Amino acid sequence: MYLRFSFFFCGSLLLRRECCSFSNGEYLKAGLLEFEHWCQKATDELTGSSWDELQHIRQAVGFLVLHQKTQKSLDEITNELCPILSTPQIYRIGTMFWDDKYGAQGLSSEAIGKMRVLMAEDSINMLNNSFLLDVDSR
Repeated sequence: MYLRFSFFFCGSLLLRRECCSFSNGEYLKAGLLEFEHWCQKATDELTGSSWDELQHIRQAVGFLVLHQKTQKSLDEITNELCPILSTPQIYRIGTMFWDDKYGAQGLSSEAIGKMRVLMAEDSINMLNNSFLLDVDSR
């Protein structure tokens, strides 16, 4: 039940600010650790690719429990810490994050500003290339 409850909150990370806290990240990390131990003990038939399927959640949780977020550059965050997460996902978690345990700050204003620029550029490019979606969707 503990694990099931933890994964319910993983899906809520991007939807609800109260889920983007440091203490919630610790809670989810404990649930993921329990699941990882189960995967290591169980057969491949039972686990399949379950652990790999949780890469997005694992990275989001890792971000929540990361200390000194303000010291991390956008390159470090996107290339080393959260390479699977998209810029909008990192932006959303980063701007909704609050440290209810230590009172530490979230991402630097520089990193947030760079993400805004990237997302604006992406939205312009998507509008200009929207015809490609029509061709691919057939």
